Amino acid sequence: MANKLKKKIGIIGAGRVGSTAAFCIANCGYAKEIILIDVIEELAEGEAEDINQAITLFAKPTITISGNYEDLSDCPLVIITAGARRKPEETRLDLARKNLSLTKEIVQKIASINKYCILLVVTNPVDILTYFSFKISGFKKEKVFGLGTYLDTLRLWSFMNREGKEKKDSIVIGEHGDSMVFVSFDDTEIIKKVKSAGAELIRKKGGCGWAVGMAISDVAKSVLLDERRVFPISSVIDDIAISIPTVVGKEGILDYPELKLSQKEKEAFSISSKIIKDEITKISL
Repeated sequence: MANKLKKKIGIIGAGRVGSTAAFCIANCGYAKEIILIDVIEELAEGEAEDINQAITLFAKPTITISGNYEDLSDCPLVIITAGARRKPEETRLDLARKNLSLTKEIVQKIASINKYCILLVVTNPVDILTYFSFKISGFKKEKVFGLGTYLDTLRLWSFMNREGKEKKDSIVIGEHGDSMVFVSFDDTEIIKKVKSAGAELIRKKGGCGWAVGMAISDVAKSVLLDERRVFPISSVIDDIAISIPTVVGKEGILDYPELKLSQKEKEAFSISSKIIKDEITKISL
């Protein structure tokens, strides 16, 4: 069965994040088919049709369809974006209890249909839900990971670029949340902007869309094309899920390149790990 998996991606959740990710993936053209699934079937149908009309000018357009869980049987990658939105006054950790029951149901359905796929978790709080998705699925650790701090890293690079700063080795690791850790970067004003970027987008336009869509597409591309690129994404390490540089390819997680941290960065990462661990211990399946 594993060798029959196609260049096909499943996306659970056709809301702002799921539909934007589907468009970004279709626009990049590396997948042959995208299966968009939502509890509101007409929403998934409408988004799929809109995307198909948008990319019709491409020489070999990716076909996007509204489907069901049975259609995921030959998907090498399934992306989970479904969940409640974060309110302006909420942290990502506040969402844990709201979204865990839905994620549990989704992961159980996926695992019953396709035990060979890779799960990419995007729903917040992504570190906690990545951890529990691994536990629920029964998959190997290398087959389950979350988008983690890759989105935060893109935001960091964006603000740095606008300030005329070279990104060099600057990335974000740790929790995708308030305790995120900035590596090789200490501009306090930009750090504040990165940390508040998600809440600002929620306040101004109701939620994140394009940046997270491109981040998802970039990781998905490395999986489908076996590019073996390095991303700061969340995976299960020492009984928590947390973001560190991670090599990703068609088999999932392949390696964790060594990352040299200053003493200050090590201490911040330890604090971030403890925050995630403490929240995990408060939640039961």
